[in-house]
Amino acid sequence: SHTASDADLEHPLVPRSILRCLDLLEAPDFSFGAMASMLSNDARLASQLVQVASTSGTTRAPARSTEQAIARLGAEGVHTGLFEIALRPVIDAASPRLQSICKQPWPHALAVATLSQRLMQAHGASEHAVLDAYRSGLFHDCGKPIIVTLLIEIEKQMTHVKGRRFITDEMLVTCVDLTHASAGSRLGRAWGLTPEAATAIDDAARPKHDGFSLGAVIRLANALAFKG
Repeated sequence: SHTASDADLEHPLVPRSILRCLDLLEAPDFSFGAMASMLSNDARLASQLVQVASTSGTTRAPARSTEQAIARLGAEGVHTGLFEIALRPVIDAASPRLQSICKQPWPHALAVATLSQRLMQAHGASEHAVLDAYRSGLFHDCGKPIIVTLLIEIEKQMTHVKGRRFITDEMLVTCVDLTHASAGSRLGRAWGLTPEAATAIDDAARPKHDGFSLGAVIRLANALAFKG
């Protein structure tokens, strides 16, 4: 299920409008016409998908209409685009403390995704593996706002320290660095990433073996994105 969550960590949920589209993509009788028809009832989401099709992601070209965007993206491209639309508000969380430790989080996520995709292509990976690389790179930092939100909520509930910060920015950064990959991997699974793509998020932070792997690709792409 796209909205499943672990008992010990509350995840952001996929918006219902996007969830309906993701479910339609997985239906055995999926068609571009059915997707366009569904989106005709949601002008905002349709506009967002046209924008995504034109500006960012895996297979992009300017699109003038929802039908054109869907046709140019194809089923997997629409799937990725819907992930981007749902994920951006999560990663671009407005918390000032999150912004202080994550500079330009959404452009960075897109950069990691694109670099991961290109590295896998250069390695001669399959189309499926290249798709996983893009999506895994996109979700790579999604655990950060989850952990920051959780820690800030804990701090607020500690009534005996009201009026001052119990968790310093240094502690916040350390906690995020140590735990965000696990949270991101869980969110990826809950939202419907393949097990390989979700696992790679965790592997990128805590490599389990040397050599080529999707986790190693994500880790390299992340380093390159910071230098870019």
